[in-house]
Amino acid sequence: MREMGIEAIYPKKRISYKTEGNKIYPYLLHNLNIFKPDLVWCSDITYMSLKNGYAYLTMVMDWYSRYIVSWELSMSLESTFCTIALREMLWK
Repeated sequence: MREMGIEAIYPKKRISYKTEGNKIYPYLLHNLNIFKPDLVWCSDITYMSLKNGYAYLTMVMDWYSRYIVSWELSMSLESTFCTIALREMLWK
């Protein structure tokens, strides 16, 4: 792998650290007992590099079971694909 110049993809040490000017947000679920499904959901957006640009993936996940409740893929970073994933999740 060293000869080819490739490496495994995993979080490296010191991937994030406090710097001056960055706001630190409180962890709002600290005292919440998540004891059943559909009590807490989370959402994330990530992108995948393609030959001619990027593809964007958003997903909604159940925090208790780590089950992906809904997801949507888009070729543009507009808000509509996020709202579509949210609507699909609410219909399930």
